[in-house]
Amino acid sequence: MLLVVRDLFRGGVLDRPMITSYLLPNLMSTTERVHATVSGMVQGVGYRFFVVRAASQREITGWVRNTLNGNVEVVAEGESGMLHELMSKMQQGPPGAQVTGVAVEPQEYLGEFQTFEVRF
Repeated sequence: MLLVVRDLFRGGVLDRPMITSYLLPNLMSTTERVHATVSGMVQGVGYRFFVVRAASQREITGWVRNTLNGNVEVVAEGESGMLHELMSKMQQGPPGAQVTGVAVEPQEYLGEFQTFEVRF
């Protein structure tokens, strides 16, 4: 969404600014769902709770869990821009983690989650 500020003048004196929203087709926010697998040293370093915090700050819903092969699995739904931010944070990880890869698979948005949680 692009916000444009226009000044409104009443009798030649600035009354107050007015903010008008213009939705441009290529900038419209959309909801998406992704399934991600994070590899590297991502277990035993607080990675899942790092993802929960980052997702919750961005109003993203879904879950995160450790896998038996040492990876971390994430299913996340939310606004596309916020999901991209989350994927970027997941690539960095918390202190102590060494992320070697984040494989992201887009999925159909279902809107099935209310929160973001750790699954066991």
